[in-house]
Amino acid sequence: MIVVVGYMLYFVIGISSTFPSIKEYHFATSQASFEEKLTARINASNGWSLENTDTVKGEKGDACYWASLTYQENGQHLKYDIKYCADGDDSNNDKKCFLLYIVGAFDYVNKSGGYKSSDKDVSELLQVLDRALLTDFAPDCSDR
Repeated sequence: MIVVVGYMLYFVIGISSTFPSIKEYHFATSQASFEEKLTARINASNGWSLENTDTVKGEKGDACYWASLTYQENGQHLKYDIKYCADGDDSNNDKKCFLLYIVGAFDYVNKSGGYKSSDKDVSELLQVLDRALLTDFAPDCSDR
């Protein structure tokens, strides 16, 4: 009995534990426009790929998407776990603010990165992602 309860607690604790994002972006764009532009940038860049891993629907029917952005070329192997969704803030009347959360950043060659901003080389990995795919992506809408 104790083993069963212990296993169930381990499973529940493992599923419900999540890390806060290590970086957030607030783009003044719609979800469709964001996905279209990101896909175009990935297709135009050598070595980048995007794989959607999960979809979570909210109470209002809006969805958030979990995905992995991977860069593998020139002896590098980088991976970014991301979550993106429309802003559910009702004060945003035009409904065109889009949120992108970087949840994890990893360098598999140098064995660095992680799920926390304090993890080894995370700030450098975020700079790589910014320069490669997100620089000048869309105006910032965080000052609404």
